[in-house]
Amino acid sequence: MAVRLVIAAVLVVGGCSTDRDADRPLIVGSDRPVARQPDASSEQHSKRDELASMLSRGAVRLQLDARRSGVVVPAKYRTEGHLVLRVGYGLKPEIPDLQLDDRAISATLTFDGKPFHCVVPWAALFGAVVENEPNGTVWEDDLPADLPEAQDLRSHHTPPESSK
Repeated sequence: MAVRLVIAAVLVVGGCSTDRDADRPLIVGSDRPVARQPDASSEQHSKRDELASMLSRGAVRLQLDARRSGVVVPAKYRTEGHLVLRVGYGLKPEIPDLQLDDRAISATLTFDGKPFHCVVPWAALFGAVVENEPNGTVWEDDLPADLPEAQDLRSHHTPPESSK
């Protein structure tokens, strides 16, 4: 499920840059409704479409769980539950192979001045924000449960409105 939130600060590493109403999406920093996604396939397409839209507006900071299956990042980051990668078109150094497909986001990123081909399966991506925009998107269903940030987001959601 995608939700809007206000991203206060993001740590970029590597030099590259529960129990609630299941019928109501978690909304943080906004009272706009967000559509629920019915299944994993739709969720992947929703993430891909949202990320494509974000990339058209500028560089994007991807928030992911590098411990998830299929994630390919440099070895020293593979145990990170909240890894942030910076991707976009027209960045320096360039990312000529940035690709969004049905399974993952892939791109060659620079870590400590060295290129490394990264792969982020959609299930590992739990948040994204366009640089210089105050609002980002969080896919609550993919938030790692063991992260302090995940509990904070869940505890600050807008309560469901009662239906009349």
